[in-house]
Amino acid sequence: MQRKDLDALRGSLHRFDAVRGTTVATSRFTKGTMKAAFSRSTAPITLIDGDKLVDLLIEDGIGIRKRTMEILSIDLDDLSQVEDLEGD
Repeated sequence: MQRKDLDALRGSLHRFDAVRGTTVATSRFTKGTMKAAFSRSTAPITLIDGDKLVDLLIEDGIGIRKRTMEILSIDLDDLSQVEDLEGD
């Protein structure tokens, strides 16, 4: 999202009698957008980027399914004992 989009959002708040706004983007915000979102003497705009969106979805359990995953690892010590037995 670019600053012009944030300015458009802020400019339309009065039509909805809103005192603040929120915008969600799946990507990151530009530095100019972040700076403009927190400008003094303007309506505050909350920015939710892709990382924060995922965090909120996980936190609230929205669209998230937990799965258990089995992870296998090789036990090299155990394998070396097998090699020792074969060498005897």
